[in-house]
Amino acid sequence: MNISILKMFFKALGINPNSFTSTDLLVRFLRFLPLLIEHFHLIELGQPNTGKSFISKMFPEKIEMVTALTLAKIFGNMNGKEGYISDKNYSILFDEITNLTQSDISSDLRSALKSYLNGDSFSRSEKDISYSTSCYFAGNTIDKTQTNLDTSPTFYKAGIFTNLPEFFTENAMIERLVWSPGWLLTKTDDSNLSSESTENYFKMVDKFFHENRCSENKDIKIPFTHNSRDCRKARKIITGFIVTLYNGQFSSDNIAELMEFSEFIIKLGYGKYSRFWDTHNGKKFLLNFLPLYLPKDSSINRVFFCEDRVLVVTKETPNKIYKIALNKYGIIENENEINSYTSNSNISKLIAPIEKYNNTSLILIQDFYEFLDLRLEFKDTKLTPIEAEINELKQKIDTLTNNQNNLIEWNSVLISKYNALVDFTLSIKTGLILPLPEKIFVNNNNNQDSNFTNFINSINSPNLNFKNHQLGHKNGEYRIMNFSHLIK
Repeated sequence: MNISILKMFFKALGINPNSFTSTDLLVRFLRFLPLLIEHFHLIELGQPNTGKSFISKMFPEKIEMVTALTLAKIFGNMNGKEGYISDKNYSILFDEITNLTQSDISSDLRSALKSYLNGDSFSRSEKDISYSTSCYFAGNTIDKTQTNLDTSPTFYKAGIFTNLPEFFTENAMIERLVWSPGWLLTKTDDSNLSSESTENYFKMVDKFFHENRCSENKDIKIPFTHNSRDCRKARKIITGFIVTLYNGQFSSDNIAELMEFSEFIIKLGYGKYSRFWDTHNGKKFLLNFLPLYLPKDSSINRVFFCEDRVLVVTKETPNKIYKIALNKYGIIENENEINSYTSNSNISKLIAPIEKYNNTSLILIQDFYEFLDLRLEFKDTKLTPIEAEINELKQKIDTLTNNQNNLIEWNSVLISKYNALVDFTLSIKTGLILPLPEKIFVNNNNNQDSNFTNFINSINSPNLNFKNHQLGHKNGEYRIMNFSHLIK
């Protein structure tokens, strides 16, 4: 995957891509697809200041903002005068659609848009309208709705955007448009801006549009739906990412990874939200973005997916774990954890030491304690059989080494106790009886078990009820590793 091409798009807008979560980057990148893929029709609703209309200002020669909602202005008049949808425009932007009412969109225009968005041609005067211009519809969410969505994505459902004109909520329009979750995005501020000059990046992106604009790859099979319109939308999403991230060269694994993200987007149109990285292929897809958030030239050693964050251990710092937010809910989790650790003395002593990385809530860095429940760890199946066997042997060697160290320690204790017992036995004969040696425990884990019991009692006293995948251990010591969702 060529992440540098993806970064180029954001740098052309004057944005530092490393300052956004991977979900934020992917959703924001969807805005470029109407310029890259023919007939890619997108609708996005989100809060102001997230950059919905900024692309049209940066590329006015390729994406034109619609200022007049009439059939003649959009599709051309009966005398053959060209409209917004034409050969010259890669895309057009319908901005502030949430300020419209149903009556602002005439029935003739609604009918024409439905035909056009479906990919059908129709006649205006003596000319058939069969252009490849894409349409991008953008609007703002209501504050109350956005506040609920900022709290949890579980608030998302069909019909949640009550300020949309009825036209956009019709089944025909839901099926024709790609519904981008602009409500997932964080507002852009000074911390997101890049210090690099945008001029060269802008020229590179402009050239990229010119050389790579294309139609959907019809050879891509969509297994998660039989709806023909949804299949076309999914193919267009995947095609856009293939062209950008894989230079048009791709494997079946690449398609499988992109399929999870496209399914996530398609289902949003029907009011269904899910984490696309809850699947194996979704996790594999996100692995490609992790270098954006780690120190330069880091080698990823272990990866743990935990709800809205991914936890990474590198080979360079095996005693630390990077807690990287995957979306804005992951950022909230990070903020909750750092605030609790720095301000709540009762719980901070039970937490593995934690701090912000690069002074941002996007990433935390925490002392790494081995998780009690290893099901949290993600094993990448990209490894060849030989590589997988080598890794397995390394893990067995590590286990044997630990067992050997424990055996040496136990043997040392055993010899010491045996010598003490011999001395005690001899002292009986001399009449100078020595103190009775301490009992030798058969179970050498007694001390560790005692530590674990004491730790569990400590963390459960406030009725927090932690589970194994939230706890870690190291050298007989236990610490809380994940806890933000329990903090109110």
